[in-house]
Amino acid sequence: MELKAINHGYGQNTYHLVFVPKYRWPIFNNKAIKLECKKAFYSTAYRHGFSIYCLQIIYDHIHLFVDFNPSYSVSKVIQLFKGYSAYRVFKVFPKLKKTWYKRGHF
Repeated sequence: MELKAINHGYGQNTYHLVFVPKYRWPIFNNKAIKLECKKAFYSTAYRHGFSIYCLQIIYDHIHLFVDFNPSYSVSKVIQLFKGYSAYRVFKVFPKLKKTWYKRGHF
């Protein structure tokens, strides 16, 4: 991680973000869901020019260590990651919206 030149100075915007699925259901035990979510996070970072330093997906939550331009607010970055990953995962796994699926009945 290094300081970046910004309009009138130098700085960095590096954050550790934690994402948790609804009710903390262990949906990431399924390797296909985990892989699709990982692809969605890297795709979002690439499209918006973010740098992902570390992405760890655990069975019931996600740790993300990301750097982004100061023109983005933290809430906007979270919105981008959550929105696109949810869209992509639900498109590939429509059954995931069902309650019985999330409780481990794969």
